[in-house]
Amino acid sequence: MRYGFCCERFVIVEYVLKMKAPNGYLTRDSFLLGIAPIDKENWTFVDGTGLQKPEAKTQFPEFFGKIELPQLKPPVFHQSIKE
Repeated sequence: MRYGFCCERFVIVEYVLKMKAPNGYLTRDSFLLGIAPIDKENWTFVDGTGLQKPEAKTQFPEFFGKIELPQLKPPVFHQSIKE
């Protein structure tokens, strides 16, 4: 999804994070928030996990309440099948 407000552009990049774990692996849906000035091509990306914390509203007040961020779910464990 792309958004634009006043002087900045925003984009949400969703992805699935996969991590090794003993006897299997974990997956978790996650996202990055990209921020760029309207007149520039350089983007800064912020991990969506940190945006779920209350203090993020004071660090990024320009888009809270204007952009619907994806809801993060707990990681899911997948057990390895041994043959």
